[in-house]
Amino acid sequence: MPPVLRITGGVLYASSPTEMDVTLESAKFAVRFNLTDPGTIPLPGDTSQGLSLDVSATNADFGYGPGDFGGQRYDKLFYGGALHLKATPFTVGPNSSNPLRQTTRFVVSGRLAAYTADPNGGNIVPPLFDYQVTGRGRVTVSMYPYVGNSRSILSLFYLFI
Repeated sequence: MPPVLRITGGVLYASSPTEMDVTLESAKFAVRFNLTDPGTIPLPGDTSQGLSLDVSATNADFGYGPGDFGGQRYDKLFYGGALHLKATPFTVGPNSSNPLRQTTRFVVSGRLAAYTADPNGGNIVPPLFDYQVTGRGRVTVSMYPYVGNSRSILSLFYLFI
């Protein structure tokens, strides 16, 4: 089993079904990658005042991006694993004609591995690193008035702290 490492900083920003990027930092690495299947972090769509909203998500389809590990920078690493984001549900606030931002806490667990070649492309390469990851943070949900009492979700901003 890989060693456990705490995520100490980073962001997962989801603003549309095709625009989702992740940056993560720990004592051992700093990485950035895109999500190859953004549908696994779904934008909840429309909601209404007084409803409970849960923005928990799991993602196991990581893409590629730069990173640093072991004192060396890599322009392109391929990432694998799964991140489980468990958010505290919250009640959507009152309606108004103004945009609404609400924040709640989340915890993250999962596994993150990095490879110098695409492990899904037939390449058999050992991982550059492979960690069980844990962490916590806050997720901000941005909403704007839609129709009647409903609000449409603009973005999710998970801040790892």
